[in-house]
Amino acid sequence: GVATDLLGDVGYRSLPLTDVDAAGLVRSVRAAPLLFGHRGDDPVDVDALEGLLLRLALLADRHPEVVGVELNPVLVATHGISVLSATVRVQPPPPSWDDEARRLG
Repeated sequence: GVATDLLGDVGYRSLPLTDVDAAGLVRSVRAAPLLFGHRGDDPVDVDALEGLLLRLALLADRHPEVVGVELNPVLVATHGISVLSATVRVQPPPPSWDDEARRLG
């Protein structure tokens, strides 16, 4: 969204992602106070946002052919979350060590 585009407000974590990692990732960006009821606004469904991050991490961890995912915009409401646009980039995965060992035997 705007914070990402204008401010470069992004966060990163390594896979596999745990629930603690997802919570930390959500809270690591400078715009995080907006999610928790900044200036009297209603807080949004942070649990739904963290759940989305966990599902994306699981997708990336289990499917090495997924090399990129862009979700924009992601709208987090007081109850629930909506992804209005998603782009997934795939390419053949690199050979794994297990595949190489099987060919040698």
